[in-house]
Amino acid sequence: MNLANQSIASAADKKAIFTHFSFTTGLRTSGRAGLTREIQLEVLRPHLGLLSEHDLLALWEACNRGNWKQYRRKYLDPLLFASNSKLTDRLRVDPPFDMSDLDKKLSGAPSFAFHWMKTQQRGGAQREALLTSLLNWVKEKNSLAALDVAGDIYSKEASRAEFREFAQLASMLPGSEHVMNRVRFDIFSRTLN
Repeated sequence: MNLANQSIASAADKKAIFTHFSFTTGLRTSGRAGLTREIQLEVLRPHLGLLSEHDLLALWEACNRGNWKQYRRKYLDPLLFASNSKLTDRLRVDPPFDMSDLDKKLSGAPSFAFHWMKTQQRGGAQREALLTSLLNWVKEKNSLAALDVAGDIYSKEASRAEFREFAQLASMLPGSEHVMNRVRFDIFSRTLN
C-alpha cells in the first residue's frame, strides 16, 4: 500500500493513473468481483479526488450494492454533489429528487418512470420523502396526465394508508375519478396494508 501511495505521489499526472479505474478494478466488468471488502475503500479514500465522475458513480453504485452506504454518504456523496452534474441529479437521497423520468413520461417520451421510486430508493432516498415529492410534482404540474403518471407509481408501490393522500390530491383535480378508481383497485387488490 505504501509503495502504491508513493508511486501516485511521485506521478507527473496523478489522474492518468486512475484512468478507467472502474473497469480495471472490475466495478463495471461482468464476471469480476470488483470491490469485496470495505477496507479496499479505505485504501482508496485519499485518492477519490483523482477519479473521473463516471468512476465515482461506479464506486457509488458498488457501495450501495456492498451495503457500504455510510462510507458512500461520508466520502462519495460530497464529491459527486459538488460537481452539479446532470449525472448526479438521480443520486439525490433528499429533496429535490430527480423528476426527469416523470417529466419524460408526462411529455410522451420514452422513460423509466415505472422504476422511478426503486431507482431513488436504491440510492438511499426514503420512501415517505419520495411519495411526498411525487405528490408535490403532481401539484406543480396540476394536470390529470401528471396524476396518471403518479398513479402508475402509486399502483405499484403504495400502501392503502398512503393511498389516502393520493386520493385527497386526486379529488382536487376535475375528471380524476377514473385514475383514482384504477389506483385504488390496484393497491387494494395488491396489499392488505
